[in-house]
Amino acid sequence: MTCAAAFLQQCVIDNVMETKVNALDMGCGNGIISIMLALQRPHWHIRGIDLQPELVELAAFNARQCAVPTQFDVFDLRQPPYPGASFDLIVSNPPWIKMDAGIVSPGRARALARTELSCSMQDVISACQYLLRPGGSAFILYPQFRSRDFAQSLENSLLDTIKIFKDKDSEKYCVFHVVKR
Repeated sequence: MTCAAAFLQQCVIDNVMETKVNALDMGCGNGIISIMLALQRPHWHIRGIDLQPELVELAAFNARQCAVPTQFDVFDLRQPPYPGASFDLIVSNPPWIKMDAGIVSPGRARALARTELSCSMQDVISACQYLLRPGGSAFILYPQFRSRDFAQSLENSLLDTIKIFKDKDSEKYCVFHVVKR
């Protein structure tokens, strides 16, 4: 079975060939995606943002342990503007369980990371619109069953889907590669 973070990271590595990229890991959690990208693309400038201060602190610790110069900030993507917001690339593994779609985890960190308590799909798309430079692209991971929701959320946005990558190992996830007009 493919890990969601590894699948997202591999889609980015396989499809972004530029040597200098200003990238944002939106909803970075413990920093795993930022760190994997920084290890494989040392010339990229990678920043991570997350709503949870304790996860931002953990991400910064993990980056120091791996000796990668990645910056992490506490930031609520629903509250623009973000300083320096003009990214070539955004990667995101956002919360994907709808509020009314099951039991919310009793653990605060897990609930915020998995359930759309403080960040909906529309919030992610809106953030991509104001954080990406024109022509910039985003790779956003969702479960395959949210594909239709994602396509509908893109309507009337400045984002166009370039490709959808489906995880062939588990058939659980897909990564949407979108570009800003």
